[in-house]
Amino acid sequence: MSIQILRYGSEVFRYPKADRQTLCAAYKRLLQRDSIRTILVGDWARFSNGLLRISHVWRNEQGVPEGIQTSSGGTYYLCDGGGMSMSGSLNHSIPFDGFILTNERIMGTCWMFYNESGGAHRGVDMMIPIKVWSINDTVPLY
Repeated sequence: MSIQILRYGSEVFRYPKADRQTLCAAYKRLLQRDSIRTILVGDWARFSNGLLRISHVWRNEQGVPEGIQTSSGGTYYLCDGGGMSMSGSLNHSIPFDGFILTNERIMGTCWMFYNESGGAHRGVDMMIPIKVWSINDTVPLY
């Protein structure tokens, strides 16, 4: 698995290079994410008419996915533990029962804080390999 760093800091302040602490944290989160076998915010959904990112997963009381919302934009924060949090607009919810996990991975953007320390101008944008879910023909296209 590989991580491609796109940008450190902001237009106001840029960090000079990748540091060990940030890269180790990113790899740890990536490995945690890849070990989770259920659908996650930030995963890809392959429809017959293209790819969208999973933006929200509606789960029942037992934690089982029931509805999925997708998006063609937004930003995805890579959380400790491997999950993601999405900021942006969402499409309508569609049923989860049409989603099938594939073995495919496609690079997708996400971000985390430099040295795992939150604050203004401390974002690190990166590309990581992300799981792809195929959608069967019974799910409405968006």
